[in-house]
Amino acid sequence: MHAERVVFWFECVLLCAGVVAYGYFIVMSVVHVVLRQELMVSIQDTKTEVSDLEAQYLAKSSTLTLDQANKLGLVELKPVAYVTVPSEGGHLTRRP
Repeated sequence: MHAERVVFWFECVLLCAGVVAYGYFIVMSVVHVVLRQELMVSIQDTKTEVSDLEAQYLAKSSTLTLDQANKLGLVELKPVAYVTVPSEGGHLTRRP
């Protein structure tokens, strides 16, 4: 009779532990879903901020004036003249 009581209470404790573990895992999965959604919003905000900074950088970097370029040591390129020589490869034939 005593052994049956011990087994009964052991089974009750296991059942309660299972119910508590089940509830814990349900709550944790909901918490992780909420945290994931918040993280996705944060990532999107960061992407938007980076995009805005890139747009500002491109707007500022494309406003280089000739005076600023001269101060940086840059010089204006002079036109380049190219010489072409006609190829005689079109008149060559291959011997058998």
